[in-house]
Amino acid sequence: MKSLLTIGTIVVAACALSLFAESEGAGRGRPAVSIVPLTQFSFNKDLASGFGWARIAFDQDQVYVSTPDGVVLAASSLASDFHPVFETLSSDIGSMSVDDHVLYVLTSPDQSVSAGHAMWESKDLGNSFIAIDDGLRTCVGSTCSYMTATQLHVKGGLLFSNSGGGFNLLVSRDEGLTWIPLSGELEPQSCYSSPFAIVGRSVLQGGECPLDRAFLSRGILDPSLLFFASNLTPVQMPDLTNRKIYAIASEAGSPLALAGAEGTVLRSADEGRSWEPVIREPDGNDLYPYIESLVFSSRHAGVALAAGFNKGKQIQPYLTLGTHDGSQWNNISSQLGAIEQGLVSDLKEDPYGWLIAVVIDGNAKTVTIDEVQIQH
Repeated sequence: MKSLLTIGTIVVAACALSLFAESEGAGRGRPAVSIVPLTQFSFNKDLASGFGWARIAFDQDQVYVSTPDGVVLAASSLASDFHPVFETLSSDIGSMSVDDHVLYVLTSPDQSVSAGHAMWESKDLGNSFIAIDDGLRTCVGSTCSYMTATQLHVKGGLLFSNSGGGFNLLVSRDEGLTWIPLSGELEPQSCYSSPFAIVGRSVLQGGECPLDRAFLSRGILDPSLLFFASNLTPVQMPDLTNRKIYAIASEAGSPLALAGAEGTVLRSADEGRSWEPVIREPDGNDLYPYIESLVFSSRHAGVALAAGFNKGKQIQPYLTLGTHDGSQWNNISSQLGAIEQGLVSDLKEDPYGWLIAVVIDGNAKTVTIDEVQIQH
């Protein structure tokens, strides 16, 4: 397959080129942090205002990275040479994940070019892909397309997605041939896709619907996971007005959960029943981060990262470290280096418990994979 990339892989020794800077307040309860560039590659697409998406997903013996050019690259490790395994037509890679050695790729096809599939899986390390969204095809008159999603969750042999936007939360038990709406409808909605998290049988869903009205809801699934035993209902939280929720995450084995929004991080210590803001920047402030990725550390209890971009005078990468069960936060964006236009496009933890940030530099047209080292 012809690649859209000029790939220049750079593996950097942590001891030599670490962008190390000790967090303010380290030694007074805050850990020190090192940000270590591991791999960097270039892309071709011109990014308006620095926006573009690059994702990362880990299998035990394989790592996948997507690029703003709509290509998925694979390698045996971040220290190995990457090769393209998947390429889209006029599309972005919206999300990537791995479950039980199956790679899932969500795309956003340009419907003006091709009404192509938007949800794919590979069971052979990226050697072949099949579409898993046959049941998400919709038609208006003679024009047909596949509903897109920003998130896919795999649990108990079931696929959960937010395909179609709005309050939609859909489930499939036959690898995408058919879908059941747990919430919303099996039709496209007028609102953005809503992020969600499923922990046990508890479901958290957030977003913005209708326009300029942020929401966060909680429900309980039936043991079959195919319908709600307790429907999604609004949680206890302060009024967010138009601060759309972009990401939700929970800590494994803990009642702690976080939600990232516009200029805001919300925290829950009771499995998502009630929430309080732990970051809330004023409207119009020079620092107004959009939190689009969250990840908890499995190595350090109560420690998390939140990331996205700062919508201040310029669109610049934003990364902040949460400690003390997510109640205290320290902005570490400066450690990413001098990037005039870009964002942190993804956060993940690898199979060994190392925290990884994917950083896009829109001017240099590079994607850098960084390890965020935390020393407690």
